[in-house]
Amino acid sequence: MKRIIPTALAIIALLMPITAKAETKTATFDFSVNTYGFPSCPGISETGSSSYIISPETAISNNGVTITLAPSPYKAGSKYIANWRSDINALYYNNLSHFIIKTSDTGASITNVTITFSNGKNGSRSYFYDTWQSSRVDLSSYYTLKDDIGTLDLSTQKYSEIQWFNNQAQAELYIKKIEVSYNMITSGIENATDSSFKVIAGKGNIRIDGNANNIQIYNIGGAMISQNRCSIECQPGIYIVRVNGIAKKVIVK
Repeated sequence: MKRIIPTALAIIALLMPITAKAETKTATFDFSVNTYGFPSCPGISETGSSSYIISPETAISNNGVTITLAPSPYKAGSKYIANWRSDINALYYNNLSHFIIKTSDTGASITNVTITFSNGKNGSRSYFYDTWQSSRVDLSSYYTLKDDIGTLDLSTQKYSEIQWFNNQAQAELYIKKIEVSYNMITSGIENATDSSFKVIAGKGNIRIDGNANNIQIYNIGGAMISQNRCSIECQPGIYIVRVNGIAKKVIVK
């Protein structure tokens, strides 16, 4: 029987661990003032005080998180059900209104959403779902309310997009602040024993910075795809990079 001897690259691929780093980020959206420039629409609120209309599909972004404040459908009858109110300095959501929270980083997952209400007890009308589909998953079992603070703990889940929903008729909710925390999984990059260079796996590319004289880049099957180039574009996947005789395994998104 012919014995198959694994190549040196295959041994390296088996022995070298793939490291993935999780970085926690937080985005804060403060609605205690009209920071986002919603246009004035006096007299539209039930109290007659000035309101600032949130137009359909209005989206605001901060630190890798986007909140769509008024997804369609956004009004019932003649009353807008999502606006910013100057009398309470908060977002105003009437019955059956909702917003969508989404992370923009590939591979990110939401770990926590904290909502600060002006009228705390009405926060019990809050419901959370993973998508706006008929088969949506109810995430409300992960939600707790204490005083004016509603907390959605998704640390054991994997969702990059969720929806908040005011699911009870005639329930008016006033939101002062929304904070969203999420984990972003970064590419696996191992520190080389030679600190004179650094291998960086980005989105669709690999880059070698520093003192790199002898470079080979291989795909996971062991085929060399580049030699003595400090930067290449490549498909997502696992690659082995040898620089100055030192091998590293990296993940390209």
